[in-house]
Amino acid sequence: MDTASCNAEFCVDITVTASSASIDETVSNQITVKPNPFTNEIEVNASESINELTIVNTLGMVVYRKNTHDKTLTINTSDLPKGVYLVRFNGQIKRIVKG
Repeated sequence: MDTASCNAEFCVDITVTASSASIDETVSNQITVKPNPFTNEIEVNASESINELTIVNTLGMVVYRKNTHDKTLTINTSDLPKGVYLVRFNGQIKRIVKG
């Protein structure tokens, strides 16, 4: 058998997705929302300026909005009912619970 003229081909589709724990994202966007669960206020800290911050309830309604260039915000949440909320800012979404 003459192996000099043999050819083989093998194809596999590979899907590559970005990980939420990638090094670039973690280093450039260190973001915390605390405490969680919360009662009367939350503190939002970011390594970069926060442009617009919104808090959305489970019905998709915006219950808080703030435009700023600060890196730290303290938000009074005493008027929010108990439940689950999403905090959105700088392309990030954090889930928080009011207990």
